[in-house]
Amino acid sequence: FNNGKAFIFSTGVYIFTNVLQRAIFVILIPFLTRVLSPWAMGVLATFQTVCAFGEVLVDYGTSTFLMREYGDVKDNPGELKRYIGNMVSIKIIMAIFFLFLLLLLKPWLLKVAHFDSWIIGVISLLTFMSVFINAHLRLLVIQKMPLYYGLFQGFRSVVNVGCTLLFVFVFVLNWQGRILGLAVSELIGLLICIFFLFRGELLSISLDRKVCRQILM
Repeated sequence: FNNGKAFIFSTGVYIFTNVLQRAIFVILIPFLTRVLSPWAMGVLATFQTVCAFGEVLVDYGTSTFLMREYGDVKDNPGELKRYIGNMVSIKIIMAIFFLFLLLLLKPWLLKVAHFDSWIIGVISLLTFMSVFINAHLRLLVIQKMPLYYGLFQGFRSVVNVGCTLLFVFVFVLNWQGRILGLAVSELIGLLICIFFLFRGELLSISLDRKVCRQILM
């Protein structure tokens, strides 16, 4: 019975917080449309699409690998740390590759998508931060820590909305304020993830050919 309640609680936390996190842009629409034009909303929608593509590219299946292999390394902290270190390194390399791809597409992004030049770098950085955070969230799932997962996702959502409203309505930064708000909130989330991984002695940056081959295959 207790296991059943724990399962219902953890499943509810994961579903609710994930839906909340992904629905933030929809939640913000009634507020943003008060001050942003349809053209600006279109630019933000394009920005979200490019970031979503980047997240798939930068993650490159590394988070799935951790979920698949966790059972074999959970009792070996050194091996788990080595896996996480190689995953982080691969994500950094893929984020740099994505940045180069964006630079190649820069003329199109500036002309057709109407992005500012600085947004190219923000997209690459934001994509890496989101992928890193999502990998940490998956680690919390397989470690069966729904309470920490829910608290972190809830805090992340509140900061996301708060930063966006601050930059758009208080500092009047137009649609760029939404992008800055998202970037600041993800940076805060990234720093929290790094803190807890360091505290758990699980964070490192390493490149082991054998482990990288396992991750990428």
